[in-house]
Formats: sequence, C-alpha cells, structure tokens
Amino acid sequence: MNQTKSKLIGDFFGYVDGLHVNHTYTTMAQLFLIKQMIKTDKWRIVSDDDMVLKAATKKAFSNKIQDEKLHYFVNDFDKTLIREDAYRNLLNKINT
Repeated sequence: MNQTKSKLIGDFFGYVDGLHVNHTYTTMAQLFLIKQMIKTDKWRIVSDDDMVLKAATKKAFSNKIQDEKLHYFVNDFDKTLIREDAYRNLLNKINT
C-alpha cells in the first residue's frame, strides 16, 4: 500500500527520484569551488542584496571572514529607478 500511495503521489505531482538540490546549495558549492581554484590572501566580494548569496558566502568563506581576509560589499540601491531612467532615455533617443 505504501509503495502504491508513493507511486500515485509521485505521478500526480511529477516527482522524480534522485538528488534534488536547491539554489542555496548550488551557490554555496560554486563559491567553494571558486575559493579552491583561486589562491589569494585577500577577498572582496560585491553582490546585490540577496539572501541566498549572503548565506552561501558566510558558509563558504567563514574562516576568511573570521580572519578578516574577506570584505563583502552589498549593493542595495533601488533598481526600479534605473530601469525607469533607462526607459526614458530610450524614448528620448527614439523621439529625437
């Protein structure tokens, strides 16, 4: 019964057997790989205000953060204003 129920639920929701990895883990794995490939004493990371990037950076570079070998800059400006300005500039160029 359990196997039948599992099969029905799996077929209904489109479940696929195997390893499922979320984007936080993928980002963390990529940062660990970058850290392993690039040999340097000082790190500077610039990103937007994204919780996944923040969490993955803290995990992958925890020892560098503790040793003050990493500086993490977060860009938190409002992107909607930039898009509006770009759209206005585009319209001005089209109309001239």
